[in-house]
Amino acid sequence: MKNIKSIACITSLVILGIATTAISSALQKRPATPTSRVSQQQTELLTNGNYSKGTTPWVLEQAGSAKGTMGVTKEGPGGQAALKVNIQNKGEQSWQVQLHQGGLKIEKGRKYTLSYWAKADRPTVITVNCMQNHEPWEHHGAATEVNVSTKWEKKTFSFAGPWDDTNARMTFTNLATQPGATYWFSNVSLLAGPKSTVIAKKPPVAVATKPAQPTRVVVWDGETAKNFGAWANPPTSSYAPKTGEAHSGDTALEFKFNDENVWIGCGFHWFDWKKGTNVGTDIRSMTHLTFWIKAEGSTGDLDAQLLCNGDVLDTPEHHTSKARVALYCPTYRDGQWHEVAIPLADLAQPEGFDPKIVSQLDLGINPSGKVSGSFLIDDIAFENRGTASAGLRVVGNQLRDASGNVVRLQGVNVPSLDWSPVGEHVMESIDVAIDKWNSNIIRIPLTQDLWFGYEKGKQSADRGESYRKIVDSIVKKVAEKNCYVLLDLHWSDAGQWGQNVGQHKMPDSNSVAFWKDFAKRYANHPAVLFDLYNEPHSVSWDVWKNGGQVEDQGKGVTYSSPGMQTLLDTVRSTGAKNVVVVGGLDWAYDLRGVLGGFGLSDQSGNGIVYATHIYPWKKDWDANVTPVIAKHPVLVGEVGTKPWKEGDPPHENVYTEEWAPTVMAYMEKHKLNWTAWSFHPSANPCIITGWDYTPTSYWGKYVKEALAKRKATTK
Repeated sequence: MKNIKSIACITSLVILGIATTAISSALQKRPATPTSRVSQQQTELLTNGNYSKGTTPWVLEQAGSAKGTMGVTKEGPGGQAALKVNIQNKGEQSWQVQLHQGGLKIEKGRKYTLSYWAKADRPTVITVNCMQNHEPWEHHGAATEVNVSTKWEKKTFSFAGPWDDTNARMTFTNLATQPGATYWFSNVSLLAGPKSTVIAKKPPVAVATKPAQPTRVVVWDGETAKNFGAWANPPTSSYAPKTGEAHSGDTALEFKFNDENVWIGCGFHWFDWKKGTNVGTDIRSMTHLTFWIKAEGSTGDLDAQLLCNGDVLDTPEHHTSKARVALYCPTYRDGQWHEVAIPLADLAQPEGFDPKIVSQLDLGINPSGKVSGSFLIDDIAFENRGTASAGLRVVGNQLRDASGNVVRLQGVNVPSLDWSPVGEHVMESIDVAIDKWNSNIIRIPLTQDLWFGYEKGKQSADRGESYRKIVDSIVKKVAEKNCYVLLDLHWSDAGQWGQNVGQHKMPDSNSVAFWKDFAKRYANHPAVLFDLYNEPHSVSWDVWKNGGQVEDQGKGVTYSSPGMQTLLDTVRSTGAKNVVVVGGLDWAYDLRGVLGGFGLSDQSGNGIVYATHIYPWKKDWDANVTPVIAKHPVLVGEVGTKPWKEGDPPHENVYTEEWAPTVMAYMEKHKLNWTAWSFHPSANPCIITGWDYTPTSYWGKYVKEALAKRKATTK
């Protein structure tokens, strides 16, 4: 609680993610049959890969209206056994018929080699991968789109396990493309190589505060980068800049098409075709290909791919396998602007593709039937958004970094973007708080309405883009200082955009829209943590967790709250695994319900930190906060004190000079994370007296002293 002066579809399947290219070899007369134990160095993981014992334990999975059959024949290479799969009904999606074998054990860092023979009754493309046999169905860095011909061909590729998994599966998928299609598979083998002899080191206890620093290389934004070549084919399509309708700036690229059953493509290149100059872009430090798209009409399935082009560069031409845009943004065809972020792990292959000299980006449509429509594309870039493994992770009741080091977060709140669309001294305050006061985390209060451009009941022309770019700049600045930023949904609107803006009892439906957009933007950024909602209060623990009807009589509004679990699930639905901070009840002070059956479930993220806000009128810390500390990481998201003066709320008239050192001692005793309120001279209780950043005697001097001790213990 503050006194402020001058205030105004289907489980996500990544089996379509493409990371490697299959290698074909000449047909051998009789390939060897794999055995259960190849050598002391290699172990066969698959059972009945030569189908000598029928179809067990292979599974032909079917979904929706797709239907298929499987059976063993003697039509394999050299008369060997083969598994024959026939597609009777085409599915709504190509993945709806899959052949797989589960129960496989994958070990982190161990090398695996998949080999098999395959053919089809017609030339086609399928996807082969090793993936989780359970939610969230992520692949183990091993997915490849394979061209299958009408002749037997042997395919093989290798990968290293990215993490331990006792229930993985090897899968042939995207079989449900055409009714009547038939596939044959023979001698399928998945060999586990020798185990790593590297002995894991015990994580050091020292505190670390160095998240990876993001970078960005712009391909096209219509303003600063707009000279890349582009083309479209066949003649029924066109591709040209379009002004006046862009995601940002004033220029996007418009691609129109009207054709059927023919590949329609467009692209960007990093070199001068006539002069043959420029060796391309080095994307080794990048993690994602990102762009904004607005599509209309019958657009078909849009794919993206990268190339190293041999016509210009002194290297063979290599295409990556295509990554389907709909996998990363299922709703991109709805006529609205959407961001697409494709992990480069799904685009760059290990053999032949050189990430130092990427020279071309293609977008293409390979329609089955008639397509007639258009899309606008803008802000195309390669970015280092970090990875889930690079950010903080909850381990027991601690936070640890990617190297296993314990991280204790200590810093300040820098408010004003909760009430102002441009903020007040925000960038300057971040510099002072980190560089001079030694904070390693900055909490930034935000407002969902300003994020989308709503102010004083109206939406701005840029729909919040200028506000969003300020937040981008904050994230960039903090990350470059090797610190962390806690982005806090501070104010909401009771479900009515541009109205009732302020602190409410609980989040609302618009809060879900905020997190769906916001979390995707900073998903897996290693410097970013998410604070789901500031200071929930005056509801039951069941409503806090699961949502329900909320009456705020003091503000004259009634609305439906989604609850904190839904907000967390919304964040995770974007693919963001960032650590999430969740405040308890009683204005984010009381955490008792966390151990009383109302703790949140986070099955797919890097974990939850529970937040408490401690002010002098919040009593009995040992009952409301201390019990949770033993089981969960706790952040004191707001803490502070000030002398009471006439006009302040009566309940705040509890100031004592002993309170500040006492609360600092409590946080130090339990090694709590904390962000003190507030690094602003008018948002009480104040840490500073003015914009010269002189600490207040009643609170700021204790914060500055504690942060100085933090730095002294981490040198």
